[in-house]
Amino acid sequence: SNGSAVFSDASAQNPSVTGFVDGEIFTVMITDANDCTSSDTTTITVNPEPTCVPQDGLISCDTGLATIGVSNCTGTNLSYEWKDPNGVILPNTTASIDVSIVGIYTVKVTNDDTGCFTTYNPVVSDQECCDDETAFARVSDECFSSGNWGWGNFFTAETILNTDTDGDNINDTGIYELVAGAGNNCANGEVVGTIEVTIVGGNLVVDYIICDGLNALNDTHIFVGDEEPRSKAPGQYPYKEGDIIPVPADEFYFIAHAVVEVCPGHSECSLTAKSNIAAEDTELLFGESTADPEIVPITVGTPVTKTSVSMYPVPFNTTLSLNVDIQYEANVDVELFDMAGRLIYKSSRHKVNPGSNTISLEGMSRIPSELAIIKVSTGREIILSKVVSNRQ
Repeated sequence: SNGSAVFSDASAQNPSVTGFVDGEIFTVMITDANDCTSSDTTTITVNPEPTCVPQDGLISCDTGLATIGVSNCTGTNLSYEWKDPNGVILPNTTASIDVSIVGIYTVKVTNDDTGCFTTYNPVVSDQECCDDETAFARVSDECFSSGNWGWGNFFTAETILNTDTDGDNINDTGIYELVAGAGNNCANGEVVGTIEVTIVGGNLVVDYIICDGLNALNDTHIFVGDEEPRSKAPGQYPYKEGDIIPVPADEFYFIAHAVVEVCPGHSECSLTAKSNIAAEDTELLFGESTADPEIVPITVGTPVTKTSVSMYPVPFNTTLSLNVDIQYEANVDVELFDMAGRLIYKSSRHKVNPGSNTISLEGMSRIPSELAIIKVSTGREIILSKVVSNRQ
């Protein structure tokens, strides 16, 4: 030998040997009791271990999954054994897999012809994602009635608009903060834009103005009526461009919600000062209106070119509403999975028509407070997204 091998007992007939390198020359000499000797020489062949390029993964904001694996592996007839961050063997036997849990994974790559193997440890990381948030027009810091959960915003005020010197409200604007993600505490919310309310020629015009750095305004929800609505929660009053809502003359109640996609690192809003707002729970007074005025929202964002799904409220408690904007008739199935991939909720065969459709998912009180993956299937498309349950 050239000296690299290590023998457990160099004088034994069958010693264990380690440390050989490929191409090393090994010589054995046998001597009997008469000092007669015989020798033989052979060249050692060491089968190589597989070598691969490991690929780390990043949890996708759209699917909640990350792809990890190994590529460019040497050798043939390779097999793959995967373990999750807790050391549990996974059923996957391919070079690349999709996973949903953050952590360090282990893959054992084995050459089944030789038994040689190598292990690698791909890492799965999370990332800050844009999340759909329910936002509401806030009249003051006291934005919720006692005991309300979620975005149960409602206000009436004596003056929503600035008043001209002649007392005419026409063509003046009321400006309100659009606050997202507040739950049941205004202090937890984030200003994502403003709503400007104007009476123009007897029509009520509602402008949604979204901060720079945010993605499109996905949905608008508007209520106008002469009686206080029983429900003030978001998702109750979806509005799409072209809807006509009569505005009662002189005084009425007004609620505005929205679904806004909030992205990490967006710039804070620079807001115009709010109008002079009176105390809550008083009447909302305007000037004269025409017999058939309408709400005309200025929409923000790009036209829908494929099926889109938005959710409200986010996070949800016991009920989750889906707005499905689709271009064909379909029966929609909705499934909810936890981050380990287990099915935790299913609701099937919701009939939808071309245009905007609302699906209300009931009976979700047993879903734990956690991040989950929602799967919406139309028969032609599958839409995956993340959603948060916040069961109180």
